Amino acid sequence: MEIELIAIFQKTINAHHPIQTGITQTDYLMKFKTALAREMMDAPRLDTDHGNLATYMKLSVLVMAMTNVYEDLGLSEYEIGELIYKTADAYFHMPPAKTWIQSKLFFSGWNKRQILKRQEVSQKSENGIN
Repeated sequence: MEIELIAIFQKTINAHHPIQTGITQTDYLMKFKTALAREMMDAPRLDTDHGNLATYMKLSVLVMAMTNVYEDLGLSEYEIGELIYKTADAYFHMPPAKTWIQSKLFFSGWNKRQILKRQEVSQKSENGIN
């Protein structure tokens, strides 16, 4: 998990590098690695590397390490929140072509039939939860 989080950090570094502190990207990365190592000791162990829960857990550890670095650099809560938002935006941003393809698939007849089928099964179940 640690290697994966460092890769995410480096991939999105332009979005969250706190330029206003005067720290270089190299020093920033080193501080992050140190903070991440501390967070990894307290992070819960996952049974799987995949799925929504695993993704949220990993990203939470990433954000905790980043927050610790930002606090050490003297950033305000507002500045920290702004940088974390920019990081999430950079991480989840999809290229325009992929967005177009995904929207076409989402609104396709095939997907509509799948949704209606899941709705029908859900309504037949005892508690109505799918």
